[in-house]
Amino acid sequence: MADAFYGEIRAYTFNYAPQNWAYCWGQRLPIAQHQALYSLIGWLYGGDQKTYFNVPDLRGRVTAGTGSAVVGGDSRTLELAATTGGNAVTINNSNMPSHTHQAVSVQTKNKITAGPSADSFVSIPRLNITTVYDAWTPYNNAVNKTTMSDASVGYFGASAAQPHNNVSPYLSLNFCICINDGLYPERP
Repeated sequence: MADAFYGEIRAYTFNYAPQNWAYCWGQRLPIAQHQALYSLIGWLYGGDQKTYFNVPDLRGRVTAGTGSAVVGGDSRTLELAATTGGNAVTINNSNMPSHTHQAVSVQTKNKITAGPSADSFVSIPRLNITTVYDAWTPYNNAVNKTTMSDASVGYFGASAAQPHNNVSPYLSLNFCICINDGLYPERP
């Protein structure tokens, strides 16, 4: 294998860690047996600072470069070994931009003009035309329209918002770190 630096991480397509390399699964390594690697990464990724230290845990994570960056519209500095993000997000009022949805109920069966009833159907106005409505049902020839009751709208399903998957498409590979028999990187 080509020369590697202690602490160098590589992605592999095979299902084992090569000799002198370890999976990046956050496992503990004894300081006494891996002094060169410990001198480079210390306890950045965990450890007791006395007898062991941890290697990075890249299972289910995406790596990002360090330094100043704009993340999600916010400018921030990404420090070495920092972790953030999550696999699921719950959308609620605190993280949703302010917006509105215009909807009305259309009562086409009985041509009722009073408040919503069992034969009301949700409709939306056509683009830039507030007097023509398209029903979200087979009844799209709306004639009489009424404003839908606020009580008609609420959460779907449970009484509170539920988390949804927030994971980008991915390809799983094994990430390994050089722990033995590597080159020691010289500081500039």
